[in-house]
Amino acid sequence: MNNSLKKIIFFHKKIHPSLTVQDVYKILFQGTMGPLHIMHNREKAFSELKKEFKRIGQDNIEDEKLLEPVSIDGKVVRVNLRPYKKEINDIELLFKAMVESAKNFIPDSEKLTNIWGEFKGFVQKDELPFNYKEVLAFENDLQSKEDFEISHSEIYRSKENPFYRVILKRNNIRGQAGICNLDMK
Repeated sequence: MNNSLKKIIFFHKKIHPSLTVQDVYKILFQGTMGPLHIMHNREKAFSELKKEFKRIGQDNIEDEKLLEPVSIDGKVVRVNLRPYKKEINDIELLFKAMVESAKNFIPDSEKLTNIWGEFKGFVQKDELPFNYKEVLAFENDLQSKEDFEISHSEIYRSKENPFYRVILKRNNIRGQAGICNLDMK
């Protein structure tokens, strides 16, 4: 697991240079806790997806990938809405994948805790490019919250302008083999 965790963090740091400790936690949260939290109210989830879809213009981020892995085993991915709209543009198909993913995902808070601990250890040993004091400060803030779900950092939101949904990779959004080419080089 050690190399897989480092690999996914470096992958996201490369494509999202403004990645902070908070954003790493969000990745780890999504990869272990899945998309269930957003799907508690399906009507609201679909309405929010439609709103975001409408807001997306032609401002494609250069080389934005359709899919990005968020779990260390590659089974959970983010579907970036800008390339999705450009390449597939079927909001109902994406929502169906979201619904199926929520039905089939089993959240694992223990795994989240373990992976977060590994991340902290790597940062402490200077094996990942983050400040250990920032990791500890974030963790203290997190422990004071009742809700362990977290949003992206302000800098990430302003620089990366993320628009995506989290699904299980097996819920193939094109219905074709090969869509989920997640080369983390």
